[in-house]
Amino acid sequence: MKKDKIKRIANSNKVRLLLNQRYRKSFNQVKKYFCEINDSKKEELYKCLSEHFFSRFKNGYLDSDIGKNDMENHISRRLFRFRTTVIPWINTIISLKQSKILEIGCGTGSFTVPLAEQGCELTSIDVDDISVARKRCELYGLPVKLLPINALSVNEINDKFDMIIFSATLEHMTYDERLVSIKLAWDMLSKNGFLVVIDTPNRLYFYDDHSSILPFYHWLPDQIAMKYSKFSPRDMCKDIGCDEMKFMRFGRGASFHEFELALNIKCSDMEVYDMRSFLKTLASVNTKEFKYSNFLRKFVLSDISNGFYHSYLDIAIKKRD
Repeated sequence: MKKDKIKRIANSNKVRLLLNQRYRKSFNQVKKYFCEINDSKKEELYKCLSEHFFSRFKNGYLDSDIGKNDMENHISRRLFRFRTTVIPWINTIISLKQSKILEIGCGTGSFTVPLAEQGCELTSIDVDDISVARKRCELYGLPVKLLPINALSVNEINDKFDMIIFSATLEHMTYDERLVSIKLAWDMLSKNGFLVVIDTPNRLYFYDDHSSILPFYHWLPDQIAMKYSKFSPRDMCKDIGCDEMKFMRFGRGASFHEFELALNIKCSDMEVYDMRSFLKTLASVNTKEFKYSNFLRKFVLSDISNGFYHSYLDIAIKKRD
């Protein structure tokens, strides 16, 4: 092997190791603030989820293997994932303690608790029922301001924030709703604040594992995608038919184009922080996702952050004006 190639590999491995060490340092900083609840409180949370969130499902759903797995996701697995991925990453961007943060799309509070336990001043909103999120925060003993507000009315809060987070939210909006809500959130950020997007599928990615579980589904025009949904292995996706609003609410990928349109800033001029690159390890660089991401950067637009090329958008954009 040539000396220059050996040197490149050595330097590359060193960078990856440093990234890994950076993660470990950040995780060790945040883990000391993790809150836990006992089995009795978990039972209360289970009951609240059953009565509110899972009431939309058919009788017997929670007794099925899929239902049991779904419930476990809402009780503990999502909490664990956010604590071990998103929170350590955000901790390298901003000091969560005493920062003013707005969470858009709190859902059942799986991400609300990991944020609040770090000591931030948190406001969380959702257009749907926030009963479970409120109960979860109560069980964990965390003070969170929870509001039943639509992202399109977020400016009614009339406040400034250090960070605003769209948590698995943008993909369930129409295209016009995305542009409006992104711009509203951007205007509510303090100088040097951060607009964060978590768990939104990227329409540039070749496989949709969020809604249809089909290849190239993100790339299809809406009218074709609606009709093609009948080939999805998911019954919920097959039922979309030609109902355009149901189709959009079920989940549709986003890309850097929405952010350029909403903020009127070219992506090449944005200061973007990428969670998946932060979490990169020696193992992950050999995955299809990273190879595809590198392919796009090399052959399409190399001056755009890698965060816009992964399967999901997990990014933070800094407001510099």
